[in-house]
Amino acid sequence: MRHGEGTIVVVDLDSNEQRFFSRHLMCPTTGISYNEPAPHSFSFNSPQGACPRCNGLGTVTEAHVEALIPDPSISIKKGGIKPLGAYKSTLIFWQLDAIAGKYGFSLEDPIEEIPEEAINIILYGSEEPFRVKSPVQGVNTTYQMSFAGILDYLGGSEEELPSRAKNGAESYLRYTTCPECNGARLRKEVLFFKLPKRILQSLVAWI
Repeated sequence: MRHGEGTIVVVDLDSNEQRFFSRHLMCPTTGISYNEPAPHSFSFNSPQGACPRCNGLGTVTEAHVEALIPDPSISIKKGGIKPLGAYKSTLIFWQLDAIAGKYGFSLEDPIEEIPEEAINIILYGSEEPFRVKSPVQGVNTTYQMSFAGILDYLGGSEEELPSRAKNGAESYLRYTTCPECNGARLRKEVLFFKLPKRILQSLVAWI
């Protein structure tokens, strides 16, 4: 225990069965360990307690693909992504052109022919760096940058939406229950904690 910083695994040489032992909070079957609970662990307003997928909101924002791309037979250049409109010499189109170059398609191709992986990056973004060419004042400048995605372009985070809804951004978005916490707003590790019935009864009586 001392050498394993409070955790050891014992292996039965005959059956090869593994058994976990720990001085910490740990599942004896899987060996998964959990941090000691604290008040902020049970608050979705705290980074230590909030679900990392939905940031403690209980819902996530997804693209309303049918509204964003009403006619997939149209190309991006001709306005296939409705909120962007037809091609303009702006940063977001330069970025889309960089994604097209990396994934082997053209902005003139029908959207329905674009690889699914590239569509997901266009909608939701990627930390992957793309080589962007920006023609400014007749000079082509090349640099690398990641792409935040169409949802981010629309102001798609939950915190920003109320101020942008009047601009029509909300019509391109859908809200669904967070698949990570099922709407509970807390980290799944925190949701594993249970209170005995007698404690709950005492709390109710006290309230």
